[in-house]
Amino acid sequence: MSRRSRRGQWAVGGAVDVSRRLHSALFGLLCLAGVVASIGLTVHEVAQTAPVALAVTSTQRSGLTTTVTISVRNTTGTSRCVAVKVAARDRAGHDLAATAVTSALILPAHARRTVRARLTLTPRQYAEDLHAYYPSSRPCRGR
Repeated sequence: MSRRSRRGQWAVGGAVDVSRRLHSALFGLLCLAGVVASIGLTVHEVAQTAPVALAVTSTQRSGLTTTVTISVRNTTGTSRCVAVKVAARDRAGHDLAATAVTSALILPAHARRTVRARLTLTPRQYAEDLHAYYPSSRPCRGR
């Protein structure tokens, strides 16, 4: 082999090595950006707690009427006003019955209140359709 061909091979091989290093570095930076973005989005999602938390604490059935007890908790440091509703739903998510529990429940900062609602279903709905009770809330109108 002549010197010329050796120099040509070295020059091409060196360019390939630089290209590989560049691609590896860019891939590493892309991975690092993905990790930073995922951590940032996780922190953002955790910070987005619901201002009012609802939970069904108990249910009592008497005949065709069920009394649903709901715990309503203000998770913020400010007073809130909420309207609370509860629905009995089937497995497909359709409401079998729904009722407004309260149209204006005032919750002081970090307070917890318990409210009750009564729902009436048919015997068939109790036997075949009823899946669970779901509470929901929305801010009071005009407050």
